[in-house]
Amino acid sequence: MKSITTNPLSADCWWPPGYHSAAHKIVKVDLNHIRDGIVNQVDRQSLRILSLEPTLIKDTPHFQYALGNTKPYEEYLEKCKHITWARAAINEEHLDMQYMFDKFDKILNTDAAYLDPPHQDKYIIINQQGHLIDGLHRSVALLRAGINIVPAALTA
Repeated sequence: MKSITTNPLSADCWWPPGYHSAAHKIVKVDLNHIRDGIVNQVDRQSLRILSLEPTLIKDTPHFQYALGNTKPYEEYLEKCKHITWARAAINEEHLDMQYMFDKFDKILNTDAAYLDPPHQDKYIIINQQGHLIDGLHRSVALLRAGINIVPAALTA
């Protein structure tokens, strides 16, 4: 992902599974100031997240991966395996690390623009506190491409 659509922006916003549509407005945000809750501690036995660390996007293991430093992302994925991804509850326990790398690489290397059809309503979603609800991988791809200011859905 190396650009933003030049098409008119949609007022609609797609919400990921597990989230209910919420009141929002489309605004321009500076991704340099947005944080995501990065898994800090897990309980491997009960497969639960114990703590999240609000982290600027450029400080995430995801951004390191986009820069070519794969080790932090690989360690992060290993920590989260069967908790946030490759979960039995959604019949994805068979997924492996290479699948996750390939999926992220596809986002990083696509020639499609952010918000181009058929994804014109798949905004990066943030809350009033500037924390991501959805869109970390897209945010990383845009930042890596040098795009800091992007349209996003801001929850009310």
